[in-house]
Amino acid sequence: MNSLLDQMKVLTGETDDFLVSVYLRLAASKILDKCYPFGYDTETTTVPTRYQDKQLDLAIILYYKRGAEGESAHNENGVNRTFESEEAILKSVTPCVEVVG
Repeated sequence: MNSLLDQMKVLTGETDDFLVSVYLRLAASKILDKCYPFGYDTETTTVPTRYQDKQLDLAIILYYKRGAEGESAHNENGVNRTFESEEAILKSVTPCVEVVG
């Protein structure tokens, strides 16, 4: 199977490895923050395999929002632009919990 980097490059047409890897890292961070709400070791924790497709989806959303950061709506000459919420993807990420005691 192709790496997430290769898959995102194919889906977006982007050729800059560094730029694609930055978006994948940002997406991973958002997933890990949701998955481990009480913190995690940033050096050793990776996105669980079952969420790698979500990481790719989220990275693509972040990539296509580039240049429109902070915009909640856009209307120009009768064309309305609405972005899918990142939260829609993150809803399916289940936080990891531990029983204390």
